[in-house]
Order: sequence, then structure tokens, then C-alpha cells
Amino acid sequence: MGIVKAPGRAPRIQFSHFGINVRDLDRMEDFYTRVVGFTVTDHGSVESLGISLVFMSMDPMEHHQFVICTGDPDQLGSNKAGAFFGGPINQL
Repeated sequence: MGIVKAPGRAPRIQFSHFGINVRDLDRMEDFYTRVVGFTVTDHGSVESLGISLVFMSMDPMEHHQFVICTGDPDQLGSNKAGAFFGGPINQL
């Protein structure tokens, strides 16, 4: 077996449309903007479920690459086992 060499440059990996559920929206917004470097592009809510969202991006051409969403899966009723609100990751 031959030796595999690393490429001369880092691969271009794009981070896009990833969402997670969080318990402390303000703390996570602070972390992802201050530490990771995202910019908040929008805020939203799903009032019928009591959910708040923060949309963020590092790309000025993308409304959001990353979204954080409040909501305790244990308090979301029968849909809590669904793919969207069933755990910490709600979209990828």
C-alpha cells in the first residue's frame, strides 16, 4: 500500500443549514457569535409552540448557515419524538 499525501491546501468545507435545539438561547447566541464568529442575521419564533430561533451566518450571501432554536423536547407534546424536535440536532 502506498503512502497517501495530504492535499497542498485545506479542503473547502462549507457549513450550511445546520440547526440545533438549545436550552439557553441568549448564552448560545453569545457563544456562537463571540467565540465561533457567526453574525446574527435574523430572529424568529413559532408562537404556537413557544419556540424562539436565532439565524446566523458567516457568509453574507446566505441568510443562515446555522440556526439555534429554543424548546425543551420534553415540553413539546406528542411531536417530541419527531425528527425536527426529537433531540439536540433539528436539521442538518
